[in-house]
Amino acid sequence: MQSGDYDPLRALDDAVMRYSARLFLGFDWDNATPERREEQRAITPDIFAFYVRTESSFVAEDGEEIVGYVLAQPLQHFDLEPLAVWVEDISVHPDHHRKGIATTLYRTLAHWGRSAGATAILAGIHVDNAASLAMHRHVGFDLYESRMAVWRLD
Repeated sequence: MQSGDYDPLRALDDAVMRYSARLFLGFDWDNATPERREEQRAITPDIFAFYVRTESSFVAEDGEEIVGYVLAQPLQHFDLEPLAVWVEDISVHPDHHRKGIATTLYRTLAHWGRSAGATAILAGIHVDNAASLAMHRHVGFDLYESRMAVWRLD
């Protein structure tokens, strides 16, 4: 992910939120107030700037179009792990679902994590999103009822 990716990621976030708000969050994105939309977004100027600086967040492209992203950061001394990677968000444009994009993003993140010395990837999950749960299991995560998923890298 690079600093020039903000506008395409913001557009992708709109498409993802339009889909997710209706299915998982219980509101209509298009009829929500601008304030409601902004508080639900994964991509805001501050969040984007932070995750660019982590150098552990990645985008997926189809040609020149960004179709997915993972926002992640390394965490030291989290629980008993010497170094873990926290996934704040992973999203794929709804028109590109079921093409292996999220899996590829996670594999890229795992490669980065292993090279940085991480022993686990931690991710919050939506327990009502069956496709996401299945994808996380397929990648290698263990899922917990606390809405947490853990992928052991060691």
